[in-house]
Amino acid sequence: MKTITRLLFLLISVAVIVAGVMLYFRFRDADAGKISLQEAKVAEIRTMSDLCTLEIYEDVPVKGHIGTKHFFARQTRKGQIMFPLDSLDIDMEADTIRIKLPKEKVEILESTDPSSFEVIDTWNTDLLGSSVLTNSEESYLKDQARKAAIKSLYTDGTIKRARREASSRLTDFIGMITGKPVVVCEK
Repeated sequence: MKTITRLLFLLISVAVIVAGVMLYFRFRDADAGKISLQEAKVAEIRTMSDLCTLEIYEDVPVKGHIGTKHFFARQTRKGQIMFPLDSLDIDMEADTIRIKLPKEKVEILESTDPSSFEVIDTWNTDLLGSSVLTNSEESYLKDQARKAAIKSLYTDGTIKRARREASSRLTDFIGMITGKPVVVCEK
């Protein structure tokens, strides 16, 4: 009698466990199958295109200092001079199309190529001072070199040349599309 009771109890326990497992998987799959879809909404459409007139890739010497720490290095830079076409001021009311070229976007970054920044020499003008540059000091000096490079693009006429090229390209391109004479004002 005890054996039959134990066997019956074991059989009922196995049945309850199997039923519980089956219910678990059934309800779990039912929740996973429910997908809610919502209508997509476009908040704003904006064209983002730039006219790139000049690509920069240069290997330049860089010299700088922070306090009494000085360094001399070689840096490879990449960059572009671009004009945002979505900011063009276009007057199409007369027979001649007049376009005012927007302010240029100058982007100069350190190259991602291996050995794009190589410190050649460091020294300290303080007799007992360390000449080792920390990472933050090196980053600061790189940023100063980037700002100086952008400034030199304005002073050596590179930006002016890029504006002339952008004007020429826009004149040719818009004139070819519309068949009208085009005048591009650089400033």
